[in-house]
Parts: sequence; structure tokens; C-alpha cells
Amino acid sequence: VSPTIDYPTICNGKYTLEKKLQNGYSGQVFQGHFKNNIPVVIKCCKKFLSWKVETFALKQLKHENIIKLVGISKSHIKPPEYMLVNSRDVSSLHILGQEFATYGDLYNLLQKHGYFSEKWTRTFFLPILNGLVYAYKEKGISHRDIKLENILISEDGIIKIGDWGLAAFHVKNNRFHTSCGTIGYMSP
Repeated sequence: VSPTIDYPTICNGKYTLEKKLQNGYSGQVFQGHFKNNIPVVIKCCKKFLSWKVETFALKQLKHENIIKLVGISKSHIKPPEYMLVNSRDVSSLHILGQEFATYGDLYNLLQKHGYFSEKWTRTFFLPILNGLVYAYKEKGISHRDIKLENILISEDGIIKIGDWGLAAFHVKNNRFHTSCGTIGYMSP
């Protein structure tokens, strides 16, 4: 008999956190389950604005190539003790659950397998374009942080665009003058 492991929960036990996937600038990301049966990624955001933007965008975006919200989104919750590292940690977190991309992101796939052939690149590129065109034309939303780390692969091999925390709204026929995104991916 294997020992039972008590994983921490968040949002009044609705999400079970099983494995930390990322500990970044904007918060922590965990693999886990929603209500003990649906595999999810749980984003614990430090910045309310990023959480608000991503939640708002994903509630509008319903497309095969865009990551989906799963469960509840909750803001201003008290961080559990295991998430506090030092005195500079935030006083509240903002939680959202998203579908779990079993095969990770394109960055890790590229690191593991080396370069992609032109055929594979086209295979990845078309669904990314389909998702971005849908967001722009149908919903007036621009992602503004497209990079390998934000292109995910689901269990059935479907390409999904994730991390909509820098999205802009009402972008049709508008010109933006602010810089945002990941510096290493920006054009000169």
C-alpha cells in the first residue's frame, strides 16, 4: 500500500495543488486538480491587473487553439503559508484555473528535440495564427506576448495559446504606443 499524500488546497478546497510548475515574476503556477478530478493548471497571480486582464480575456475567448478557463477565478485571497517565502510576499493572491496542457510548451519541446523542420513549424504555426486571428477579428483582443513559452500542447496534440495577462482589448483600428511583452522576443 502506497502512502497517502495530502496535497495543499486553495480556494476553499476547490483546487488541489500537486506540483509547482513555475515560480516567476508574476506569481506561482501549479499542476493540480479542480474538485479532485479535472486536471488543471492553477495560476496564483501576485498582480491583480494581470489576473483581471487574463480572466476577462479568457472568459470571452472560446476557440480550440486558446487555453480555456476551468473552474473558478477568485481574487484577493489570503496566501497559504506554504506560498510565503519572505516578508516581501504579497498580502493577497488572485487565482485562476486553466486546462492542463499535457505536453507543455514549445520552448521545452524545442529544448528537448532541437530545431523543428519546416513541416513541423507549419504544423505549429497554423493553429497559432488561427487562434490569434480569431481573438483579433471576432473579439478585438490582442495577445501582446507571443513566445514559445506561451504556446502549449494539449494531451490530444492541439496547439493552445496561453498567458493572456498582457492582452489589450478593443484593438481593431487602434494603434497602441506602449511597449509590452518579453524583451528577448521583441523586434529591434
